[in-house]
Amino acid sequence: MTRMTSGEVVYDKQISGYTKAYTLFNEMCDERSYEVRENPMEGTYYGGGHGHDFMIELSVDDEDSDDTQYQPF
Repeated sequence: MTRMTSGEVVYDKQISGYTKAYTLFNEMCDERSYEVRENPMEGTYYGGGHGHDFMIELSVDDEDSDDTQYQPF
């Protein structure tokens, strides 16, 4: 989680397993009413948007996947 005004990382957590990380990311965004932008082909997901103080980023490391396939909508 990054503070938008300064770029300071205020929360940094490494989570093992794609499904667990993706679920936590979505829960954090929902709690804060953040707009979610997804780019699963590059393995990145962003939550935040105009007027938010923080941005949440999820980066997926291919070596740490739990063999879960992302199914686009």
